Amino acid sequence: TTCVIGSLDSPGGGPGPGGGHSGDTEFDGASGNGGGTSISSDLPYDFATDPISHLDTSSYNLLKVTLGITDTDQLHYLWINPLIADELFQFVKRNSYSKESKDFAIESIKFLLQRRLSRQTSRVQLMEQIGVLTSTIDKYGTEPFKELADYLRTVNSLSNEFSDYELYKYYEQVWKYRFEMQLNRVGTVATPFLTDLALPVLEYALFQVGGTLALKLFSKVPVKWVLRGNTLTPMLQNILKLGVQGSQNHVRIIKVSSPLTRSRGLFNAITKNAKSIKNLGNGTVMADMGNGNTILYRTVSKTGFPATIELNFPVLLDGVRTVIKFSNL
Repeated sequence: TTCVIGSLDSPGGGPGPGGGHSGDTEFDGASGNGGGTSISSDLPYDFATDPISHLDTSSYNLLKVTLGITDTDQLHYLWINPLIADELFQFVKRNSYSKESKDFAIESIKFLLQRRLSRQTSRVQLMEQIGVLTSTIDKYGTEPFKELADYLRTVNSLSNEFSDYELYKYYEQVWKYRFEMQLNRVGTVATPFLTDLALPVLEYALFQVGGTLALKLFSKVPVKWVLRGNTLTPMLQNILKLGVQGSQNHVRIIKVSSPLTRSRGLFNAITKNAKSIKNLGNGTVMADMGNGNTILYRTVSKTGFPATIELNFPVLLDGVRTVIKFSNL
């Protein structure tokens, strides 16, 4: 069975309460008399809706009664998306019909009915919506999402420094986080590592924003996201996958504007809990991460790259020295 907590293009309404006859042009919410206007949640993922008869109305009716839904748009959406109705009802049932689970289900329906804001949306509206999305992630999310929300709030505080393009791209990412939180809560996807969730924000800092702002975003990265004892966090493991493979397996190449600024920002972020950081001269800085692990940052390269980050974790990386080279776009 395919999960359909959201679908790109919902079909027209079906006969019955809150539905309508497919192909009608208007929806007035009357039983058997409504229209079939397509409603789209405009999701970034292509979830196929499983074939299911509109006559199978048990979850629809149970959810309608349990949540006390009277809004005709919400009823119509649930009627034409019966698997979503079932997912949400089962979630509320698993949580013993608690007020929190009911509130979350109602919030989820409202979210799925909304379209993402367009690029023409004003900065004020975007920042307001980013704040709302962040608060919702914090209120209803599992622990990793709550910690992510704390980080997003620190990034939100910098939103006045974003260009219009940067602000919209950031809004898109926060919107996706909100959607992923919803999938996680209803049990569609497993709870992710916090640092997996944070990686898109770091990629955003590397590739989407100006160099000065990138430094500030990197500076906000919490220490605990980097290295825990003698274990690489998923974030650091994923950083090793950034960019494209170079001429050798252990080399990654990242092409960005302002490579010196961005590479230094990334180095500063991943060495926050270093035992010590020493300037070795000749454009080289070494961070001692403990247990024989080091991270080098170089701005002098024989191969002509403006900056290089070298991760030396003999045990954790099986003795392979991983090199991330930064170059201009």
